[in-house]
Amino acid sequence: MRIMLLLTKREHSVFHYLAQGATTSEIAKQLQVSESTVRTHVRHLHEKLVTSGRAQLVRAAVLHKERDMCTFRSREQIQDDSADQR
Repeated sequence: MRIMLLLTKREHSVFHYLAQGATTSEIAKQLQVSESTVRTHVRHLHEKLVTSGRAQLVRAAVLHKERDMCTFRSREQIQDDSADQR
């Protein structure tokens, strides 16, 4: 499953930090956003990845990172690549 195709740049960043075991507070500091904003991104990740708890979401992030099935790329990066190929 190519998870990163579904995510925005910010969701990708949050997903990446979750894989590293970062807390909401730590992610907010790293991204220079509020904790509420991070929680919103986490909620969107749950919706897109059909997970039902932070532990399940973190597990998905870690498994994705371990498998290295797809480099961490946002939807915008993929669209930029497509535009460059035209």
